[in-house]
Order: sequence, then structure tokens, then C-alpha cells
Amino acid sequence: LAIEYNPNISKSEKAHENYISFGIRRDDIAQFVADAKIELRDGAYDLVKHLASSSIPLLLFSAGVGNVIEVFLRQRLGDIPDNIHIISNMLLFNEQGVVNGCSEPLIHVFCKDASVIPKDAPFYNDIAHRGNILLLGDSLGDLHMDVGVAHRGTVLKIGYLNSQVDGLLTSYLNGFDIVLVEDQTMHVPDLILQALLSSTNKLTV
Repeated sequence: LAIEYNPNISKSEKAHENYISFGIRRDDIAQFVADAKIELRDGAYDLVKHLASSSIPLLLFSAGVGNVIEVFLRQRLGDIPDNIHIISNMLLFNEQGVVNGCSEPLIHVFCKDASVIPKDAPFYNDIAHRGNILLLGDSLGDLHMDVGVAHRGTVLKIGYLNSQVDGLLTSYLNGFDIVLVEDQTMHVPDLILQALLSSTNKLTV
């Protein structure tokens, strides 16, 4: 099993030095993303729009390269809404636009949680008081993305099981509150969000 599915594998692959040695340029990333066949799940645009219109923060945790996510969102959405915050490994560039470093600490599949968010991050105060969390993940390591947030309310965890269903279903059911098997949409999270927004209880998400 790959490390994102098997917590018993402790070795963390680090590719940061390769990014530097390859001399990747800022413009290269935009071209890579434009050429890549990457698509959002069906309904993702609606979910993002509904969150933004309600001023609900959307935190994107990734053990990959955050610059790729930034470029992808700008290419697909036109811009990144103010409520979206990317917590990931960011490539740093020199004045010539060439990679010369990477952000620290390294975020890997089993440490991508709220504890890595600096207390002086511009958006920290906007999320610190939030009572409830809707957590979406597609690996067992995503179960703990809420660690580090002093929330007082409910955490609803939705797991996307995209492959190896027979071997992983039990673990997913034990960890996530809802498991969506081979579901390539965001319809369920958006329905839950709409129910919360229309609730007369005025829940704070």
C-alpha cells in the first residue's frame, strides 16, 4: 500500500531538492498546470461559491506543492476567493523567477493538520473562533486535519474512498462519519452545507 493508505510506512519522500536542482521557473508551473488533465469534482464550483458567499473559510491542506494549487484555482476560477486558504509546501523563487527554496515546515501526508498554521497567519483569527468543522479527505491521513484547532462544536468527517475499496472500506468506516465510495462529486458536502445555511438554528460553521 502507498504511504497515504498505510500509516505503518514511516519514510517520508522529500522532493524539494529536486525542484531546486531542476531549475524550475515560476512560469513553468503555470504551463504545467495548463497542460495537465486536472479537473475538480462535479459540484466543486458550486460548493466553493456557496462557501465564499457565506464568508465561510475553506482550508485546503495538501502535502503536495501549494503553488500548483494556486495556479490551478486561478486558471479555473479566474481568481482565488478571499475565504480560501492554502496550507501546503510552497516553492520560493528568486528575483529571476527560479526556484531557490521551499517553505518550512515540510508538510507530508501525516502532518497536514491545523497545527502547522502559524498563529500570525493573516487568516488565523478568522478560523480560530469557528465552532464547527466539515472535514473532507481521501486518505486515512486526512482524518486528523482538524488537529490544532480549538473548536467547541462538531466535526463531521467525510471520506472519499476512490480505490482499493475491499481493503480500505473498514478502516474508512471506522474513521470517517460518512464514506463516499467512488463518488467523483461534491454533491453530498454541498447538500450538508445548504442544510446548515438554511437552518433556523443559525449554526456557526
